[in-house]
Amino acid sequence: MRSRLGHLLKSFRASWGAEDGNGGLVIDLPVSNRDIASLIETRPESLSRAIRKLRSDGLAEFNARSVKIADPSLFFATVETVGSC
Repeated sequence: MRSRLGHLLKSFRASWGAEDGNGGLVIDLPVSNRDIASLIETRPESLSRAIRKLRSDGLAEFNARSVKIADPSLFFATVETVGSC
């Protein structure tokens, strides 16, 4: 599920992402977390657990309608190689 989330965020990056000036990435989310869960075919509760894990691992900071990724290369490499949270 983490890899599906990574792929979705990568697709959002093209249209709604911007560099933060420190090498990081901020993606304005065009949909709610409930919609994201639906798009990646998981339950909202599972998405919430994945978001908490990404936050605790220091990979991303999710807010209501945005996500801040300090090191995009590390984030995308990590979420694409890890099967699930």
